Amino acid sequence: MKIWGGRGIAALALIAFAIVGLGMAARAIRWMGKQPDGSFLVSSGQSVEGGAIAFTGRPIDLALHPSGQFFAVLNKSSVFLADAKGIRPNTEVKLSHANAGFRGLVWTPDGQSLFASTDKGYLQKFGFDNGKLSLGGQVSLTIEAAKEPATKEASETRLNPVPGGMVITRDGSTLFVAAANLNAVVAIDLKTDTIVRTYPVENLPFEPRLSDDEKTLIVSNWGGHLPRPGELTSKSDKLDIVADERNTATSGTVSLIDRTTGEARHVEVGIHPTAIVVQGGKAYVANAMSDSISEVDLAEGKLTRTIPMTWGKLMLLGGMPNALAIHGQTLYVADGGDNALAEVDLTTGKVKGFRPAGYFPVAVALADDGRTAFVLNTKGNGSVSKTSIGKAGNAHDFQGTISVIDLASDLKAETEVVARDNHWNANPVKPNLKVYNGAIKHVIYIIKENRTYDEIFG
Repeated sequence: MKIWGGRGIAALALIAFAIVGLGMAARAIRWMGKQPDGSFLVSSGQSVEGGAIAFTGRPIDLALHPSGQFFAVLNKSSVFLADAKGIRPNTEVKLSHANAGFRGLVWTPDGQSLFASTDKGYLQKFGFDNGKLSLGGQVSLTIEAAKEPATKEASETRLNPVPGGMVITRDGSTLFVAAANLNAVVAIDLKTDTIVRTYPVENLPFEPRLSDDEKTLIVSNWGGHLPRPGELTSKSDKLDIVADERNTATSGTVSLIDRTTGEARHVEVGIHPTAIVVQGGKAYVANAMSDSISEVDLAEGKLTRTIPMTWGKLMLLGGMPNALAIHGQTLYVADGGDNALAEVDLTTGKVKGFRPAGYFPVAVALADDGRTAFVLNTKGNGSVSKTSIGKAGNAHDFQGTISVIDLASDLKAETEVVARDNHWNANPVKPNLKVYNGAIKHVIYIIKENRTYDEIFG
């Protein structure tokens, strides 16, 4: 029988220590989904704080009711009502033979009707009575094709509008909706629910807003200015978008339209302008691809200031601001890529801080007192609608959320949470390798279908 000596005992101890270490390392692995502390690890590697109002689906837009007591949510194929306490029971109504569009949900000023954009080229109308929604009619956006369209593609484009963001006049008489692939904003008479006028704008209008006097229509053009002779372009559906040699968009514009004459002025802003909010003689525009906010003087028709989305002295690459709200001199910005609601001081043009939201916020509304923000998160807690209740799931099991944010809470502390969840404080390891010193000249990015390769094979 072999007797273990001192070295053998030491070796055994090392092996035991290694096994324990491996076990601890295995337990330290964080899997995507809900974490022991109630937060969620999402597919981007970021963390999302728990406690939001959760529901199944991939929501698109949110609209606060004129009473200020609750709001409507446009989900992938339905609309429902919610408030700060949660989703109101038995208020969900399915869209009629369609899914939601890319943007667009608005109440009439009297609070009795609600309109939603759909992916079938029409607006879905809902009635509201006694705390419940009811399915109404469809408002067609089809514009008659020219008698002799220049091309088949031109005819198809004219006949198949893609509705987006909307706004309604204060008297409730007229609704304006961005028709993306028509490069126009369509005006609808709400007494008859018929088109009364179209206003040409530039490429891929995203969202319209009205000036305070309602004389000017303000429209963000996601695809920028119309191509000029000699400019490089790339196709977006059937439209030519000004782009560089990498097929990346290089222009974003805002159109200022005189509602009476139809005369339009176009202002260059950042890339991929999305949401607009108006205060006094200024319009503020979220530039999703430029990670900035543009300030536009409406009377002068020019860009007066660009506010970068920053954290301290650092520019936030990939913040993707895409929704806005305003109260006093504070601009609230939904940063999709940062999973946060940013606060910007409009007096100084500086970002004051961030508050945690859910996975990729896309809409924000403020309570009347300006002390509470309702933030809609399209990816919410991640793909956990089944796994969160103990069932097997997959990447398509989306769980959207609504973050109810107390704007009176400590902004500095909230900012620290956002920084931690986004790993802004992390010190990246940078080995002394040639690849970190300009050795890579070209990168080939092979994109494979997500679920099959990542989830089933990976």
